[in-house]
Amino acid sequence: MPNVKCDHCANEFEINYQTRTIERDIQLAYFICPNCKQEYHSFYTNAKIRARQDKINELWTKARTTPNQIKVKQIIRRIDGLVEQNKQEMNRLREQYEASN
Repeated sequence: MPNVKCDHCANEFEINYQTRTIERDIQLAYFICPNCKQEYHSFYTNAKIRARQDKINELWTKARTTPNQIKVKQIIRRIDGLVEQNKQEMNRLREQYEASN
């Protein structure tokens, strides 16, 4: 993973993602500058998002092993739909939880 530069202290470091539960099934993925301890929020997930992520991984595995290109295209369209649903839900969660901070 590439290095990032802290906006607060200019330290360059490799991202070490961490997660914590912030409410019921809501998890926050974040990383911390090891120099100044500034916390950076990456994304929020809930149970539905994580279930769709699991389904996306299953579908990619299926797509890689399917010889029929028409079926592969159908699987990829399904993956694209799930990814779009996750993007929308993750944006909604970000707005909800960061607006309250």
